[in-house]
Formats: sequence, structure tokens, C-alpha cells
Amino acid sequence: MTSIKIHLRASLSKNERPRRLFLRLIHDRKSFCIGLPYCLYSYEWESKKQKVIISPTFSLQRIEYLKKVEQELLNEQNLLDCIINNLKEKGTFSTEDLKTSYLERKKGIQ
Repeated sequence: MTSIKIHLRASLSKNERPRRLFLRLIHDRKSFCIGLPYCLYSYEWESKKQKVIISPTFSLQRIEYLKKVEQELLNEQNLLDCIINNLKEKGTFSTEDLKTSYLERKKGIQ
């Protein structure tokens, strides 16, 4: 079984500043992380639901950014689901196979 989780990096600083999101993929009890280019404040992220929080009190520009992040996270999830399904069809696979396939696919997209 493969698990995909999205996390907001922990902050050691007491100052509130945007932090980077990252993916944690776990397969056969081995995990690896992939950094994402999206930064959010802690109040913009619901960690239990792994969702972006969009408040009407945010500026219009910030709301647009958060909606973009939300869509991109959905795209990442769909891409990973597709990769995992393709690897499952081929038989057994390792975390390294998953990581390699993901990075190759991302390189091809950009």
C-alpha cells in the first residue's frame, strides 16, 4: 500500500512567515519527501484534512494564489495516483521506482 500525505514544513521561528509544502510518500514502510514550490502561512493550511484554508478576509491576490495552490495540489495528487496505478500494473515496485517515475514525469511536464 502506498500513502501520500501533504505537509507544511514546521517552523522553528516564533515569527509567522510562509512555509513550504511538501509531499511525503510512504511505500512498504519506506518514505521519501518531495518539496513543492508553494508557501503558505500556518493559518492557511488545515493539516488534518490536508487542505488549503481560504478565508474571505484574505486579500484578493492571496485568495487567487491559494486557489492556484489548491488546484496544483489536486494535480499533484492525480499525477501520483496515475503513476502508482501504472507501477501496480507492472507488478511490484519500490519507493525508488515511485520517486524516479514521479521526477521523470515532472521533468517531462515542465
